[in-house]
Amino acid sequence: CVGTHQQRCALKLVGGRNDGMGAQASRRLDTRVVALQLGCSYVHTAIQSMNANSKRHGVLHTEAEAFLRLQSSCAPAFSGAIGQCPRITTPFPLAKDLNEGAFTNYSNASAVFSSVVAKVVIWKQMNSNRISHCNQDQPMWLPTTLDRCRYLGGLKALRESFYAARTPNLTWFPPSKHERRMNVDVAVHIRRGDIKPGIHRYVGDEDYDDPLKALVQEMVSLREQWRGLGRPVLQFRMHIMSSGVEREFTHLQRWKRHFSGVGVSLDLHLQAPVKETLDHLIAADVLLAAISGFSHSAMHYSAGVKLFHCCLHDHSNPLPWPGIQNNTGLLKEFTCQLNGHLEWRLRASYDISTSPSPGLIGRGAGDPSPGDASVVGREI
Repeated sequence: CVGTHQQRCALKLVGGRNDGMGAQASRRLDTRVVALQLGCSYVHTAIQSMNANSKRHGVLHTEAEAFLRLQSSCAPAFSGAIGQCPRITTPFPLAKDLNEGAFTNYSNASAVFSSVVAKVVIWKQMNSNRISHCNQDQPMWLPTTLDRCRYLGGLKALRESFYAARTPNLTWFPPSKHERRMNVDVAVHIRRGDIKPGIHRYVGDEDYDDPLKALVQEMVSLREQWRGLGRPVLQFRMHIMSSGVEREFTHLQRWKRHFSGVGVSLDLHLQAPVKETLDHLIAADVLLAAISGFSHSAMHYSAGVKLFHCCLHDHSNPLPWPGIQNNTGLLKEFTCQLNGHLEWRLRASYDISTSPSPGLIGRGAGDPSPGDASVVGREI
């Protein structure tokens, strides 16, 4: 990383388990997220040969590495001018300096987050109300490096690298044949197959019932708003993706009846090839993730609205979906983010040059606000 500050700050994942593609990838992507947030370089550790259970899914560790385009990345250019930095005033709200969600939502990052907060507090206390020199002892922890825009730009760069190498064949998400209609695809990853009732990561169908109904109701309301504004008709399509079999979904017919009653289709994609499933999770307009490194990894690349099973309870992205039916604020935030994402897709459809190919309109790397669609929604 010539010309950067890698010698000052670089993060690398050391050790790790030889578990599945999603788990190994998510640990590396978590570390990369932290490095981006801190303005550090990321030194990549290759995915290990997977265990026997993971190999049965048919993806070798070398294929996973190539598919996800995992690689080292240099630190972003240091934004502080050599010379004098601005005065640091008190009080010092950390929320403006640090995207806490980027840390606390990823398992590898919580300890790093605590350490960074402590160091930022100490540095700010030492430099309160005085001018300090940027080339002194604080460049790694300088608050101007803890920049959400830098973090979002890093995710966009990751997505651009992913799409630059290949154009996925999104056969599950065919575009609308009608000019005045827009297909909106919602991917729901549900762990089945190797995850059985009684295992801690198992989430039963009953736990999905109310959140899915509430989210669908928000989508239907947004469809009516667009219709009233003379915009394209939104055609929502729900896709359940899983390595399980159909008999494991005890509420499937209940979901089909409810969704079809409000004009939302429901399709199953079970035991499909791993890379094909991951392509569609990443490309979905809405990604509702499971307790799984597989869908966790997909969220790093997704430009759509993301909902995770845990752990945040604020309006950061991804949004928590368990219990969302009881949280009016989160439902409004979901609708705001989805509207922003679809507004961008609509604009992109008038300028094909902003998308990798016509079939990827709204599903590629060129979004103006990666991972933060709510910003676009509020600007509109």
